[in-house]
Amino acid sequence: MHPTSHLTHAAILLLAASVVLTAQERQDKDPDQNVRNPKQVTPVEIGVGGDVRRENPYQSEAEALRPAHVHLRWASRYVTEGRDNLDGDPLTSLSSEVAFGNLTFTPWLAYSSDTDYTELDLNLVYGRRLTDQLDLYAGYNHIQAHLPGDNAHDNKVSLDLIYTPTSLFDLLASAYHSFDADGAFWKLALRREQILNDKTILTFRSILGGNEGYVPQGHDGLNHAQLRLNLAYYPAPRIELTSFAAYNIAIDSDPQRHPEDENLHDFFFAGLGIVYHF
Repeated sequence: MHPTSHLTHAAILLLAASVVLTAQERQDKDPDQNVRNPKQVTPVEIGVGGDVRRENPYQSEAEALRPAHVHLRWASRYVTEGRDNLDGDPLTSLSSEVAFGNLTFTPWLAYSSDTDYTELDLNLVYGRRLTDQLDLYAGYNHIQAHLPGDNAHDNKVSLDLIYTPTSLFDLLASAYHSFDADGAFWKLALRREQILNDKTILTFRSILGGNEGYVPQGHDGLNHAQLRLNLAYYPAPRIELTSFAAYNIAIDSDPQRHPEDENLHDFFFAGLGIVYHF
């Protein structure tokens, strides 16, 4: 069997299991437990490349009321660590989450037909509220990636801190370590979330990222900045529509000295998505 088929079948089984487990978890809970305790850590979702993201209030509320959900997203580029990984080719992904208290399991399957690239990520994230203003998330990420003639596996651990000094913005610090590359990558970000009305949320994020051996043949130190604008719209209780536009700015990219800086450059990218709650 083709390796891509193995990944696809595994992902379908994991996503189906997540729907069943989430539904069972919701049924086992007392209805009053669906009301979120403000002292509890905010739920998370997993973005591209295992990126931990704190959910917005509307999404968390919808997931508390519905037994299961899936995320389907399309992005014009596959971007991680400030790099255009597939050299301009788009990426489609499918994911869900299963929460067990402060522990969240997320299978994430991505595919690019232009390059026949497939990736399956299995993410486990533990969240804890340290203070009223500070949340901590510790994660483990197993990655299986496939290109024609090339298979890759990796395991990562991550640590994310989200500090909310005021209601106006969040400060984020993130670091993750790859056991395969024996290196790390870090990010600092500022996020501003604005509720436009009872169905629409606009989020702005500015990011700085730095490589410390995570990209083995890329240059170490600060390597990119990124500006990103997200829009989430809730046309119905079961549906969330999302879109984003972002611009990536390379810092000190030097492909002649560092071969893996080749995909580290300035570019625009965007995407669309839908979250459906069963």
